[in-house]
Amino acid sequence: MVIAFKQKILISLIIVAGVIYVLLTATIYKKSQNELLENSYSMLLEVIGMDMHKRLTDSAIPFYYFPIPKDTTTQIAVQKEGHPTVYIEKTDSIRQLSFTEKQNYVFQSVLFYENPICVNTLDSLFQVELHRKKIKAQTVILYTDNTEGKTYYSTPDSLSYMHFSALPKINLGIEEEITLQAFLKISFPTIIRHAQPFVIYITLVWLIVMVILLFLFLKKDYRIKIMPTVYSETIKYKITDNILLDTVKSIIVYNSTEIELTLQIARFLEILLQSPDKFVTYEKLIEILYGGAEKGGLDRLN
Repeated sequence: MVIAFKQKILISLIIVAGVIYVLLTATIYKKSQNELLENSYSMLLEVIGMDMHKRLTDSAIPFYYFPIPKDTTTQIAVQKEGHPTVYIEKTDSIRQLSFTEKQNYVFQSVLFYENPICVNTLDSLFQVELHRKKIKAQTVILYTDNTEGKTYYSTPDSLSYMHFSALPKINLGIEEEITLQAFLKISFPTIIRHAQPFVIYITLVWLIVMVILLFLFLKKDYRIKIMPTVYSETIKYKITDNILLDTVKSIIVYNSTEIELTLQIARFLEILLQSPDKFVTYEKLIEILYGGAEKGGLDRLN
């Protein structure tokens, strides 16, 4: 029965469609995860600014600032009441900062000594902001004091973040006294929800393709042909050197001459040739040829 080729093609197409669906879904999942990490990084920058202003308010440090239209100086002067003025060389990275960014860098440097960052508080603020944006994630924040080379973690288990996704490092202060880095493990439902429009679209397309392929696979094909049985060689019995019995064609071949026989006679001769000593009783012949139950079998046989 000729069916295998078409079904093999359909099965192959179903497998290929499944593989493509898995690959596309994995790609969309990864893209969604990366977008959420980028959004989380922007939130972290906002949280750091909020935390800085809160610490500045709590410290009640008097300060004033004003922009200089043409700032040609090579140093930044930081003056603190009761302390000598500190001059910091302007690097190219500092020159490229906006006035607000420079101001925040100075504030972070001052607060580094007066009211430093509490990494646990910063992590809590970060969690609140993530929750507000409906991002469920586990977080760990690392705070590195670059002046002493010490690192502090927002969680007692410093190894818990090893399999988290790392956000870019953030350097704070005029002399980059502080380095912050957050690690996130965004929940699977959050990533799927963020990717939901694309996942639904891909899933619908995949389901439509699968239904079409399954319909073609299960559809009865009336064009399937039943091929006749072909024997590799005919069944022949050699009676003498020049006489052969061909039971498939029901013929006697005598010196290359074919003599046609009825099916019944060909079967009769075949039974005799297959039996020991070419001998078969009347009863056996009648049983084989006519089923034994038929009345008058002997007369037919004679």
